[in-house]
Amino acid sequence: MNRWFLVFTGCAVVVLILLIWFDSQTRQGSDDAQITSSEPLHVDRHHTEFSQTDEVYTDFHGDVDMSDPESINRRISEIELRLQQTDPMARDAVPFYGELMMLYQQLGREDGASEASRHIAMILEDPEDWWNAALLSYRWAQRVQDTESQQYYMDRAEQNFAEAVQLSGNPELHTDYAVVLFARNKHDSALNILEAVIDREEATYRTYLYAGMILYKGEKKDESISYINKSVQKAETQAERETIEAVTAGTTIEI
Repeated sequence: MNRWFLVFTGCAVVVLILLIWFDSQTRQGSDDAQITSSEPLHVDRHHTEFSQTDEVYTDFHGDVDMSDPESINRRISEIELRLQQTDPMARDAVPFYGELMMLYQQLGREDGASEASRHIAMILEDPEDWWNAALLSYRWAQRVQDTESQQYYMDRAEQNFAEAVQLSGNPELHTDYAVVLFARNKHDSALNILEAVIDREEATYRTYLYAGMILYKGEKKDESISYINKSVQKAETQAERETIEAVTAGTTIEI
């Protein structure tokens, strides 16, 4: 039994490493849009996308043609049935949820991927998994058309972020949480989180940037300019400076 548990756990680690690798290849420059009340920047901190491929994916569960949606959906059904027949909250289930994340994202289904990540988080209590679940839920909320579904997945994103920040003081995580709160028009809560990060002297350029934008929206332009200037000072790369310019492009702030 212990041997099989180690095999399952090892496979889960491999799947998650692949997810992180794909993320590093796909996330550059994908979301450098101006921050608004409905579309926060950099919410793809851990978001993973998969391009179409003709390859057949194989792991210890079997084969699936990643270029064939029907093949992917069959695998999803097999895994979900398997989870129903066992304890879905056991550690042995983690590799299955890891594969579900990959398969759902291959289909462009962030809703399914976010729920799979949420289950992994509930089992392992890892803030990175809660973070992934939050960002994927937010992505799906931006894609769905009906108001009820948007509200549901925005609620889900906020709930997942709340779980993540209880387990980690990562300043980027807290900044992402604040940005999503800002997107929900919870400006005071968002600013409190950002200022707490700043008080701990852990702020990145993004922390100052979003704090500045919230103050700008609150018609506190002088304070806003101060934060934006600090954001510029914190920026270390050309890409970061371009992000600041893109976010402030629709304002009267001059960098």
